[in-house]
Amino acid sequence: IQACATTGQRDYKSSDKQDFLAKNVHTGNGRKKSDGIETRGALRGAKRDDLQSTSEYHFTMAQAYVVDGDTDRAIEEYNLALIYDPKSALIYARISAEYVKKGMLSAAMDAAKNALQYDPNYIDARIILAGLYSATRETLEALKQYDAVMKIDPVNVEAAIYKVQVLIETGASL
Repeated sequence: IQACATTGQRDYKSSDKQDFLAKNVHTGNGRKKSDGIETRGALRGAKRDDLQSTSEYHFTMAQAYVVDGDTDRAIEEYNLALIYDPKSALIYARISAEYVKKGMLSAAMDAAKNALQYDPNYIDARIILAGLYSATRETLEALKQYDAVMKIDPVNVEAAIYKVQVLIETGASL
């Protein structure tokens, strides 16, 4: 009570505590109820539209945090979006880009690979992955990714420029 008084925090009444316990009790079978919804298996019963809407909400929040420069919060929101849309190549690619900003290259690489697992023709994810391979001096892998982009989109100038840059840096012939 003293800590609450000195920090300005609210002193919770016993009725507040009872409300909290009523909403967050264990059912006895290993499942926890939170706000009246069982957390295990709750997503199975949800409608596809609800899942999509929730994913889009978290994606939008992540985008707002990206604009604000709050990389950590953006990653949190992207991960929440993935809970509701776990096969979204776009979300994985965006997470990858945020990990790059934080210098977390291994996590960025894993996220880009996940994006390509769900959409092998996703050019942005391939370019991110190629750039990561180039940054980690895995030149052959980088070149493979740039070649894959140019196979998908033969007029992709970005991939062509980056490929030439990798070749120049390694001293390989054009």
